Amino acid sequence: MGRVKRKKGLYVLLIGIFIFSFGFYEVGSNHFAYAATTFPKGSSIGGIDVGEKTEDEAVSLLLSAIERWKNEGDFIVQAANDSVVIPYKNIKFDVKASVKEMTNQIDKPWYAFFTKSEPQQLPLTVSVDVTDELLDKFGNSIDVKKTVQLIENTISYLGQHKITAVSSNQNDAEVAIAETSWEIPSDYLFMDELLEELNTISIPANSSFSYLESIADKVSYYSEAEGNFVVSMLYALLLQTNVEFVERHSQGIIPSYSEPGIEAKVSKNEKKDFIVYNPGPNEIRVTAEQTGNVLKMGLRSKKPENTYRYSIENSLDVNYRTINRYNKNLQPGHRQVLQPGQKGKRVEVYRITVSSTGEKIDKELISKDFYLPTPEILLLAPAVEETGNGTETGENAGTGEASTPTEDGTVPTDQTPNTTTGPGNTMNATDSNDANPAATTDDSIYEQPNVVK
Repeated sequence: MGRVKRKKGLYVLLIGIFIFSFGFYEVGSNHFAYAATTFPKGSSIGGIDVGEKTEDEAVSLLLSAIERWKNEGDFIVQAANDSVVIPYKNIKFDVKASVKEMTNQIDKPWYAFFTKSEPQQLPLTVSVDVTDELLDKFGNSIDVKKTVQLIENTISYLGQHKITAVSSNQNDAEVAIAETSWEIPSDYLFMDELLEELNTISIPANSSFSYLESIADKVSYYSEAEGNFVVSMLYALLLQTNVEFVERHSQGIIPSYSEPGIEAKVSKNEKKDFIVYNPGPNEIRVTAEQTGNVLKMGLRSKKPENTYRYSIENSLDVNYRTINRYNKNLQPGHRQVLQPGQKGKRVEVYRITVSSTGEKIDKELISKDFYLPTPEILLLAPAVEETGNGTETGENAGTGEASTPTEDGTVPTDQTPNTTTGPGNTMNATDSNDANPAATTDDSIYEQPNVVK
């Protein structure tokens, strides 16, 4: 009888596994229809947000976006001596294939059914038919293969409608377009891996670069301080190109190795990245080399039509305030600097475009940065005056509770400044720059939205 019961139990177990597996398979064959009927939040195709959309909804959304993009104007390729319009009939979008690829990217094996799908960013599937007629218009001055690739890359993200063809000129060699050298702080000990990754970085035309994805996430050990040093150098270099700054954060302080406005911060924990977009027409490649305690970093590309430089302007010092702390146990006249004051600063960073003839043709505001001042903190003996009966009076002559010093002989700092706590007992926290609202006012509006944080 016991053997029959065991067999019956086994049959029930096997049937249960079969039913579960069948159900799981059905769900999986329908791309997890019961658990993930939509794409993960933050997913995009061709730069169009398809997060939390079904396949059908994504197809409809992309078709509408493509039509809007076409209606914005002709797609033009600027050749050496002429402009060539690429007819939209020669540009084929495979929207269904694009959506299918997104589904494949987020699809999971059965054993990962309960894990969360990560958002994906994919290009549109695009092909361009370059006819003999178009080739004749281009002439012999362009690299057709690279130009077609550039066209497809641009259109796959519904990018700008006018690009420059890739030249076939063999003399159009790669040159240094920006270089800088900074002294590495002595306590930075993990630069080797960062430099190794830097030397692999190239930013193709019409593509984006993320510091977190391309560098920080690839090293075995990441130091935020050293990462900020490297990304600040990279920022200083890219300010001398035509790249667009998608995301850049300020350290909030002026680092010793740089100057106001020419610094950046990247943080994995705070999800702060450094992202730029290269509008082309040429690829940009990063080089990095350490000699002793000096890091030399540069950018190489084909010689651009225009050159770029940055300018730090409208620099304004912001005075610090002075906080006085009194201690009745100190000798009269005693004065000790507990914390030196440091002025804050406001700066604006501009990028200036200069033509091949040396003419300044554009000036673009890149960022506005504000660095808070550091208050000066002084420890003082209270002023003492003698009365006719020989008693002492002064700011701390009494025995009020708030003036009682701590074990280290200082007055607690968490008490409200300029608050009287008893007869003759006042903890004075005076501000030498009360008339300057910039010293205490929230300056978040001084930053440029979507560019500098």
